[in-house]
Amino acid sequence: MQSLFSPIDFNLMVQATKIPAWEFAVIIVMSFVVALVFGIFCVSMLIDCLKRDFHGQAKWIMIILFFNILGALAYYFNVKKPNYRDY
Repeated sequence: MQSLFSPIDFNLMVQATKIPAWEFAVIIVMSFVVALVFGIFCVSMLIDCLKRDFHGQAKWIMIILFFNILGALAYYFNVKKPNYRDY
């Protein structure tokens, strides 16, 4: 049994999942890329929210901080992206 702080044995993980090593590496790299893109998007929405002066700014800052990507997407579609649909 491994302790919490022991090094991860990727060979054992690959054998346990029965996925070829190159596919496992691609999955790991793509996961990091997606996490990096989401992180950059969240930080950019937080910076945009801090720069704008509008009513409810503190609410949106808290939403972005607590709900991360969902909060950033909600901010983007409700505040940043203007709504041009006037029926």
